[in-house]
Amino acid sequence: MLKVCDVKTNKEKTQFIDFAYGVYRNRPFYRDTLNYTCENFLYQKDFFSRSCRIKPIMIHENGDIAARCAYIAHPGLNAAQIALFEALPEKREAADIIIDAGRTFAVEHKADRVLIGLNGHTSYGVGFQCDHFDDPNPFDSVYTQEYYLDYFRNRGFTEHEISTYYVRTALYQAAAPSLLSRIYNLFTFRKACLRNLRREMDILGALFNETLKETPFFFPRPITEWYELFKELKPILRDENIIYVLHKGVEVGFLFWHPNYNMVLSGNGKNNTLSFFMKYLLRRRKITEMKINALGVMPEYSQSGAVMGLFHELYSVINGHFDGGETGFVFDSNAGSASICQRFCGPAYKHYVLFEDVMTQ
Repeated sequence: MLKVCDVKTNKEKTQFIDFAYGVYRNRPFYRDTLNYTCENFLYQKDFFSRSCRIKPIMIHENGDIAARCAYIAHPGLNAAQIALFEALPEKREAADIIIDAGRTFAVEHKADRVLIGLNGHTSYGVGFQCDHFDDPNPFDSVYTQEYYLDYFRNRGFTEHEISTYYVRTALYQAAAPSLLSRIYNLFTFRKACLRNLRREMDILGALFNETLKETPFFFPRPITEWYELFKELKPILRDENIIYVLHKGVEVGFLFWHPNYNMVLSGNGKNNTLSFFMKYLLRRRKITEMKINALGVMPEYSQSGAVMGLFHELYSVINGHFDGGETGFVFDSNAGSASICQRFCGPAYKHYVLFEDVMTQ
């Protein structure tokens, strides 16, 4: 017998978070990074989560947890979200209940669709994994069970296909010197100055909001939220992790990358902020991969060589330090971004899917 239980008490919130460790107990390649975001939503610790309407639930079966999710609505997106979904195997009936309740939540919040696999914002992970279950997920990337696809497919949902790409440092081919010369005559490049994080977030946050606004399901965030997000990462970031491209002294694009911090984690272990930072300090020299988290260029400069210049700057920093690494997610429908990744990284590497349930009136 399945029973829907709201998550309200601190004990229930702890059970909600810890449920994931049981789900992935036999998945040695799972790395715990999303549960930090999960905790933020449950306790509404930051500006973003406090701007959301959140309803976390657990599905109990004979007293044990069979599945969990959080329904999320944000005024910046006309959609309800079934976020932070986790479930045990052979629990499609629990998924049925979660989907039906998600539609009710959407109606209550005047949304005309339900997104399954978006965790609040595109900044926090998108989609369900479709392949490469024997590869660890890099930092700031999702890892999900293969059987989750069976819970949401064949229901008439729209499937938004998503890919990541893999950069191999040794295979990078620089542009011809004459082309690079023209690029560097037109643009200048600089690294961030994280000592003045607020100023940098005024610039970077605005670039995020403007250059990524055509990304499906992305919506702008106040600069305060971008600052808060990067403030949490600041202890493990360096100036070189944010590279700007400037035209006539004005920042018109950026590339945000960082080491794959998940390489300091081992197996399906539970982490908190303190333990993560301690592992990073002790094991950071073992990190051989990086991640291109995000890249954006103002539309008027998209064909100007700005992107090529950003990649050239990136490779000048990582060469000799990192073997390569994964990109952030790219919607396959975004032909321009996919083409850029194929140019500099090669074919798509991992694949994901985001489900959209458009509700009829």
